[in-house]
Amino acid sequence: MIVYEHKGTLRFYEQHQHAQLAGKIAAAWKKDYFIGAEYWDDVMYAVKEHDRGWIDLDDSPMWEVGQRLPYGFWNYPLAIKKHFYHLGVNEVEDVNPYAALLCSLQFCKLMQMIPEDPHAIDFLKLEKKRQERLEEQLMLQSQDAKERLAFHLALLRFCDDLSIYMCIHPPGTVKSKETWFRDGLTETFDFLGGNPVIPSWDGEAIVRLTAFPFQSDLQLEVPYREVETAEVSLLGLTDAYKQAKLSKLCLTLTKA
Repeated sequence: MIVYEHKGTLRFYEQHQHAQLAGKIAAAWKKDYFIGAEYWDDVMYAVKEHDRGWIDLDDSPMWEVGQRLPYGFWNYPLAIKKHFYHLGVNEVEDVNPYAALLCSLQFCKLMQMIPEDPHAIDFLKLEKKRQERLEEQLMLQSQDAKERLAFHLALLRFCDDLSIYMCIHPPGTVKSKETWFRDGLTETFDFLGGNPVIPSWDGEAIVRLTAFPFQSDLQLEVPYREVETAEVSLLGLTDAYKQAKLSKLCLTLTKA
């Protein structure tokens, strides 16, 4: 879940919906900037489905004890999260093994940020076995294949980060108030100058990028629920969330 407090309400974006937004962004990627055209569909599937392990978790948000907000994806208990990450990758693998490999690599990147945590260690060991099996199954041992795979993972992470940026800040947030990706998205590309691409809000319905790897401006939307804090006190978090009406964030992605 992506959740933040804004003007007396809690705004929730489900992880799977954020991933679907990332998938819409990826689908507009310039074909001239894509390596390995025969893998296009596999990569697109990975981007839009990489967070499907969150579907059941996000159905019932959970309050972080002693804090003002429910758990988000960044601080959800790892003992639970790792299990659903693994299940989500299993589901992706049932449909598309190459996409599953990308998803597994993405989650391992996240787990490598906390290398001493025993839950992260367990997850990394388990997913390493999957990765070795899939690389052999898909015949990806050559240097060219590894470089292509690395690019596809970078594309997934770029679109994932951009989608998070759009969902985790209230629309129109000024740069100085941003808490995520203020200085640019994590992944860089030589064909974009090798520098971090910096997103910025321009009003409440436009996001601008300092470099633009997409075919044209994108018209995007993503669903969210907004819950009054008073309703949470009255009904409890889960019921208040489920009874909240579905709204849509609509925005344009364009070049700065």
